[in-house]
Amino acid sequence: EGISNAYQRLTSAGEQPLRMPPVRNSVLLKQDGQWWAEREQGQKLVNDFNRTLRKMNATTSRLEKAQLSNQLTRQTIQINENYAAKSIMKVIRRPGVTKAFDDRIQRIYKVVDHRVAKALNSEGITRGGRDFSRNDLMNFRNASSYGTVGMDRDVGLNEMLVKKWEGVANQATPGTDWHAHAAAKLRDAQRASQLGVGGQRISLSNFNDKAQKIYEKVYGQVTGGNAKKASQMLTTSGNVEAYKDLNVLQNNPAATPFSGRWAEQTGSVSAVKVYENFKLANDGIISHGSAVQESARGLAKDISTKLIPLLKNNPSTNVAQISYWQGMQKLLGESGKGNVTPGQLMQILGIDQTGMVRLGEQVSAGIQSAVQYR
Repeated sequence: EGISNAYQRLTSAGEQPLRMPPVRNSVLLKQDGQWWAEREQGQKLVNDFNRTLRKMNATTSRLEKAQLSNQLTRQTIQINENYAAKSIMKVIRRPGVTKAFDDRIQRIYKVVDHRVAKALNSEGITRGGRDFSRNDLMNFRNASSYGTVGMDRDVGLNEMLVKKWEGVANQATPGTDWHAHAAAKLRDAQRASQLGVGGQRISLSNFNDKAQKIYEKVYGQVTGGNAKKASQMLTTSGNVEAYKDLNVLQNNPAATPFSGRWAEQTGSVSAVKVYENFKLANDGIISHGSAVQESARGLAKDISTKLIPLLKNNPSTNVAQISYWQGMQKLLGESGKGNVTPGQLMQILGIDQTGMVRLGEQVSAGIQSAVQYR
């Protein structure tokens, strides 16, 4: 079943507002009704946060400022676990508000990460024969993202040293002194990074399972909340949502080319994230409307930062291909911002939940093919 091209009629007017027809399907109407109710509740949480922030900034009383600061932290945690509120906070054009939110959530994350490292250490987890430490974890976030609202959080095992020497060894000419040097450095890095418990080696997947459970428990202890609702994930390079090619994290394939070696894995992440969004919906963590919106947001980002730049770097790409994905990116982006309802999006594309997953697979295939072209 192909994806409808009806959306092209809506996006052909350049930067003009999208003209959305009313939703007629009863199932989609019901889904949109729930989505709107969630948005209303989310907007209330954001408004409450704004009022508290204004009061805190206006008061001259140290006691009142401290009380309002504590209240603002509680409201930050509430928003972080409410998809609708977080998506509204992400797109508001008030840098002072979004920075206040992000500053508080980052302070919370520092406490969580410190306690997670201590908990892993208490569980007997070692790395390279030494105690596990906070420096063994890293936050996968671009510097330009600080001060903005993140829809999820990816903290993970710091494997940068191994990745560095893997890259050098792969690029060096076999049989040369430089290749031998890089291979030796890689072995040293791998030994220093080896995970263990009770004197026995453990795999990345076993560590990931144990660490995620500990992270969720600690997040709950620190915030009183739910890590899954806040989209918190502790990953390793073995996680299906983690890019093995770290150049991908720069989101600039023209300046930092993606590795053809990892083309299939790089492409697969887009589809996996869509699948995981609907799994969360089926588990009752988020609503199906929110799963559609988050899938649209993520795919729009991947099309914008990966697929379209990769296609533009390929001289054999025809204009129609780029135009197709630019139109799709615009529509998905508007849905990700909440300007197009989930029902409107699926009606225009002529798809259901399964079709949304297939759209993710289409984006994944496009990225893989474009990376392999290099």
